[in-house]
Amino acid sequence: MKKFCLVLLLQCVTAALVAGNHVSIRGSFGGAEGEEIRLMRYDDYLSFRETEIASAVIDDDGKFSFATQVEVEELLFFRFQYTRIFFYVEPGKTYTVEFSPFSFAEKKEGTDYHPARLDHSMSVEAEGQAEAGLNDLINRLEELVEEFVRTRVSGNIRANHQAAMRDLNRQADSLFHDTEHPFFAEYKTFYLARLNRSLNTRGFHSLVEEYFSDHPVLYDQPVYMDFFRQLFGTYLFAGSRDIRISNLETAVNHHGTYEALMAALEKDSLLRNKRFRELVMLEGLKKMPDMEDFERAGVVQILEEVAVASKFPEHRRMAENLLYLHKRFQPGQPAPQLVLRDHNGEKAFPEDFYGRYVYLFFWAGWCNISMAEMGPMEELAGELGEKIHFVGVLTDNDPATAAHLLKNETLAGSYYHFDGDYRILQRYGFRNVPYYVLIDPEGNFVEHHFISPSEGAVDHLHKIADN
Repeated sequence: MKKFCLVLLLQCVTAALVAGNHVSIRGSFGGAEGEEIRLMRYDDYLSFRETEIASAVIDDDGKFSFATQVEVEELLFFRFQYTRIFFYVEPGKTYTVEFSPFSFAEKKEGTDYHPARLDHSMSVEAEGQAEAGLNDLINRLEELVEEFVRTRVSGNIRANHQAAMRDLNRQADSLFHDTEHPFFAEYKTFYLARLNRSLNTRGFHSLVEEYFSDHPVLYDQPVYMDFFRQLFGTYLFAGSRDIRISNLETAVNHHGTYEALMAALEKDSLLRNKRFRELVMLEGLKKMPDMEDFERAGVVQILEEVAVASKFPEHRRMAENLLYLHKRFQPGQPAPQLVLRDHNGEKAFPEDFYGRYVYLFFWAGWCNISMAEMGPMEELAGELGEKIHFVGVLTDNDPATAAHLLKNETLAGSYYHFDGDYRILQRYGFRNVPYYVLIDPEGNFVEHHFISPSEGAVDHLHKIADN
């Protein structure tokens, strides 16, 4: 009986803990009925790998809802079509969000319409909360800083702003003097510290000693991590007086080991703390694959060591995410599947196009650059279409925008509609159109970010077709 009671007690405690971490979100988005909206988070604030929490279709009344679990205050965001809309949540809270009304019917012929640049504004309220919520506090701080920049900085950017920053800090302290919110207190501290650096009112070493050296690393505080990137984003390559590029090259390209790279970084006294030094190393490893000085194989090998053997679980997760992001578009990696719609039905990609190289291009009828490339693209398709498949994916929300292309069977290329699947933006890693990808006959990437027809794709494609 005692054992049963103990088990029951543990179950009750567990249920209470889970309930305490529960977050409910109820939203309205007039004009977007029938559209999908997704709730997202970043897996960490160094790699910024996106994770989908849940998705919902906005109902006929413009309503949607989500429920999730969070352990601490967290930055979440909605993905709606091309845009991301950010907000903060706290464990145990229920939120009401309201978007400004939106409708594709507002698009007028001949107007400058660019859905990738739309700003879907949104209000957020925490239900049953008498005092200002976290989002309200952050908005008030940002409004204060915006007013400060407008009145004290703009038009006089090269002036010495030390006195002005002291005034701003006093205003912020006064405005939030009765606010007891530890997460917001950290947010305000690092938000203003970041502004100090931007205005050059505090020296680099002074800021590092005050906020980073021998201080805890605040992995779950986005503005802390943003401030960290501001100071250390290029530090290993252009900031440190004690670390030379040649030392980094030797550690990565010749040794390819965690120990060698950490030893090279240890020469800098600002990186004496091992946890912090390893974090700076990860920030450097994030950038190295795009730099000519460093071999990708060495970068990957070191990240694999960190992912398995780091003493810090946060760094293991970051390394795993960086490995995923570094590898996913490399030559030989499988191209993500797409389900495309032609004017008759659905067609799967890439399986249906195996056997030939595929020049895949994402485009939109509202994009002038896309439309300007259609002529050169058709010339290429007419010239090389027997050896290379030219596949255009129309990303307009409404396929009727370019229905004449989808239905025109005399065109040399093959044109499909993306069927409203905005996840392709993540799967193929692009944010704007036009975007070009070259895929081999087995459905693997040859080059993820290929060149456009007008930039000389013909020469590269001829070499492939002639082999």
